[in-house]
Amino acid sequence: MHLPVRGFSDEIVRTVKESRVSVLIGETGSGKTTQLSQILLDAGLVADGTMVAVTQPRRVAAVTVARRVAEERGTHVGGEVGYAVRFEDRTSGATRIKYLTDGTLMREVMLDPELSRYSVVVLDEAHERSLNTDILFGV
Repeated sequence: MHLPVRGFSDEIVRTVKESRVSVLIGETGSGKTTQLSQILLDAGLVADGTMVAVTQPRRVAAVTVARRVAEERGTHVGGEVGYAVRFEDRTSGATRIKYLTDGTLMREVMLDPELSRYSVVVLDEAHERSLNTDILFGV
């Protein structure tokens, strides 16, 4: 499946390499949620032992998207692709892409303000504004 965001992979990778903060805007269904993390991982922007964190505003979205991306990559949830939501963590030492709610990432910030487990943090659906996403923008 070739979603529109894939056509901008080189530009996305270049921008993320050059900037501490990048903003990606695209139409609904363009592949931002499912493809961006894969583009970053495949481009080598995720250091060994770290992950890409991708926030979702709701638990069901974090779980559903993790399942979809794991399927696209030919793996299972809890392997290369995982998720963490309140009371449920389906990640492992092999996880490189982690979908989580913004509330879950906020709890991680309290324990590790540098978010040292992550090479890249993606605040997906940030336009839905919440107190958590507003605070995470400042981290």
